[in-house]
Amino acid sequence: MDFTCEFCLSEFKDKYTLKNHIIRSKKCIKLRSIKCEYCEILFNSSKDLEEHYLICKDYIIKKLNDELNILNKEYKQQIERLQDRIDSLAKEAINRPTNSSTVNHIRNNLSMMYTLEDIKEEELMELFSENLTEKVFMSGQKGLAKLCTEKIINTKDSKKLICCTDISRRKFKYMDKKGNVNEDVEARDFVDKVTKPIKEAGKKVYNTMISNINDERVQARDDDYGKKERLIDKSFQVMDRYKDIINIDDPKYNCDFTNELAILNK
Repeated sequence: MDFTCEFCLSEFKDKYTLKNHIIRSKKCIKLRSIKCEYCEILFNSSKDLEEHYLICKDYIIKKLNDELNILNKEYKQQIERLQDRIDSLAKEAINRPTNSSTVNHIRNNLSMMYTLEDIKEEELMELFSENLTEKVFMSGQKGLAKLCTEKIINTKDSKKLICCTDISRRKFKYMDKKGNVNEDVEARDFVDKVTKPIKEAGKKVYNTMISNINDERVQARDDDYGKKERLIDKSFQVMDRYKDIINIDDPKYNCDFTNELAILNK
């Protein structure tokens, strides 16, 4: 009887030697391997490759980016029209006169001891590194707004760094070091301050969570399909929340963040 390897055509004296060759021969494995086009890891079969796609970070990110590109095309015009309307309303609000009693009320709420100009990037890096936990990460932009309010906006003198004067238009005020009250539409000045520290801390949390999910996926039993499905769902939830992080400074996508800031700091 002919015991020939169907992959590399090597011949063997019995089926046991052939079986051992198929399992262990690096040369033969390489010949029949299938490469993941996203991360270039090799697999012995299409089935193994399909299972790998469930946890392949590069594949999942590519799929998510494709979905985002589709959504961007579908909603671009609608978002632009909405943004134009918001800008128009904001300009109307800025030009509307403010009476002295309102100004005094705003001044009473704002801290004169702690100002937006005083915030240091390195201090924010440390703050978010310590406080942007997995729980905060998974609570999305609303959770980030709550963290910013509790740890930054609420100052030590029981005042506020910024306060919202119009929730519907997301108009904020803050006081500079000279005592002047400044307008901050959609909290853009504040967002500019916290964007980089939030993104860096968020990226670390994201990488840790995805790595832990992949570890659980590798350790799960082959027949535990329920657990595998839950881990896949969890990985997509984590990616959705990371999308909130990376869009924290984009006015087209950070409405949840600025709306929650407005509500918490009215």
